[in-house]
Amino acid sequence: TRSLSGSASSVDVALGTAVNTARTFVLAGYRSPDSGNAIGERMLRAQLLNANTLRFDRDRTGDNIDEIVWQAVEIKDGTTVQHASEHFNNNDPQNTVAITAVDTTRAIAFASVQAVAGQSLGMSNYISGNILGPGSFTLGLAATTLNITRNFDTERADVGWFVVEFVGAPHFALSHDGVGDNCIAESVTVSRHLADHSVDTT
Repeated sequence: TRSLSGSASSVDVALGTAVNTARTFVLAGYRSPDSGNAIGERMLRAQLLNANTLRFDRDRTGDNIDEIVWQAVEIKDGTTVQHASEHFNNNDPQNTVAITAVDTTRAIAFASVQAVAGQSLGMSNYISGNILGPGSFTLGLAATTLNITRNFDTERADVGWFVVEFVGAPHFALSHDGVGDNCIAESVTVSRHLADHSVDTT
């Protein structure tokens, strides 16, 4: 866990163990005792800066964020992760981000911070109300693009995003020379294959 005092705009977290950033995603949530307008003081972005560091930041200071809970999840089975932060200008409702091609049948996209009711959250400098819309996003995944849409396009915003493509299920292949005689033993080869159909040499 971490916290942000009212005067702080960001906090960096040193990971106890270095991770492979191409295999790791971040999940975070938070709790704040403050309320009222200037919701931008209570909206967070989470990013994986490098193999050793997470950053939590916001676009406007003022309110306390007493508790930020987080996980950095590294998957070591061949799953791949793409991640970055996307900026939205005032009146930008949707941005499209080019990504390395993924198989959408086994890939997901999400923002790194979850607030109330499962909202995918980023940061915004919105001060005119207490709704999360300016920094709240939905993510639509296609094979080579990520479409990020926010609920309310007032003021600027930034969101940390992740695209996770899970490795396909391993399977077995049977092979035979295609020729056989009745009652004579034949060799059949069984090999374990990875998702891309290459032989698992381990």
